[in-house]
Amino acid sequence: MGVALKLNMPAATPKTMFRFLVLVFWTQHTILKYVEEVFERLPFVSRFAPFVIPVLFMSLLALSLPYIVRQLRKADVLFALSVVLVVVMTLLIYPDSKEYISPQLWRIFGMSVPLYFVGVIYDNEETKKDLFWCSLVGVLVAFLYQLYSLASGRVLESDNMNASYNVLPSVIYLIYWAITNNGTKNWLIALAASALPFIFGTRGPIIAIAVFCAIGLIYRFSKIKNIAVKIVLILIVCVIAVYISTGNRILEWAEILSKRFGEIGFSTRIFDYLIEEQLAESVGRENISDAIWKAIKQNAISGYGFMGDRSITGGYAHNIVLEYWCSYGFFAGSAAVVLTALVPMKAMLRSKGTDVFWLIMMLSCMVFIKLMISGSYVYEPYFYLLIGLSIGVLRS
Repeated sequence: MGVALKLNMPAATPKTMFRFLVLVFWTQHTILKYVEEVFERLPFVSRFAPFVIPVLFMSLLALSLPYIVRQLRKADVLFALSVVLVVVMTLLIYPDSKEYISPQLWRIFGMSVPLYFVGVIYDNEETKKDLFWCSLVGVLVAFLYQLYSLASGRVLESDNMNASYNVLPSVIYLIYWAITNNGTKNWLIALAASALPFIFGTRGPIIAIAVFCAIGLIYRFSKIKNIAVKIVLILIVCVIAVYISTGNRILEWAEILSKRFGEIGFSTRIFDYLIEEQLAESVGRENISDAIWKAIKQNAISGYGFMGDRSITGGYAHNIVLEYWCSYGFFAGSAAVVLTALVPMKAMLRSKGTDVFWLIMMLSCMVFIKLMISGSYVYEPYFYLLIGLSIGVLRS
């Protein structure tokens, strides 16, 4: 006698594919990155490993198109076309820029600009739990991989910038989750995850986490209605501040942590900067900014076109404001700076009191702190996600 089995599998609708697309994007540098590394160690499959994530992303994007297109407006299409136009005009006016633009076209139009469309139609309520679990697993996998590296005898790099920025979205999302959902367990998870960037020794992610945590704590403090409790908390903060500022407490802790991290095999770079009082060290960035400033003064009106800073220094400006000015001139670049800052700010005001407010704040801390000291907006997918999400909020 046959028995019919029914599987309650989610229908492969465009909306479902869009949900998977968001998850693939969120985990591409954490969970999926380590899956890719496993594939690289397998015979025959290894040659296809670098294409797994891009093909998966583009396949899900294609399957999601009916859902995405239904919710887009003409302005969204014009945004994408304007990016294409800027790139084409730069190649025509500044043909020497081809050597810098051409190798990045896939990153720009394949893996970055599409995130604007994702942000515009993103539904936080439907996806936030999925992102929480993906972030939790991503942080755990990243940490376990470091332990595996140490156990296998590999020496960790003293400054693993890519790994630190790759895990930052997951870490800061867990903090966002703790702020919006509260609970001792959530805060303990967020605290444990926040320790991970110290292992990699990169300052940008640590600054982004510190700023977002400070904003979150101020917000929580403002919600307390009991005046007595507020006074007690202020006194505790004052006592801690006085204790830290007296003597050389910070240096003492930095020396202890540097020693402990060094014994384990983790990066001691952050603590060494504190000990040597070089935390604000620019690491050669002033040479880049000086060269770009000089170029901006020579051509302040029109700039040097898309990715114009590359033709000046051979690399990116490490500063989104200088990058705008160098690419589009002082006036158009300044307008771009204002719009880039104004859109998320207006979206935060519009969404105040909701989870989306914190999501935009989280992305703003993560994106703008990174782009002011490292990275480039040109192929920063979270930058486009932030702008798209902000536009979507302003429309709703």
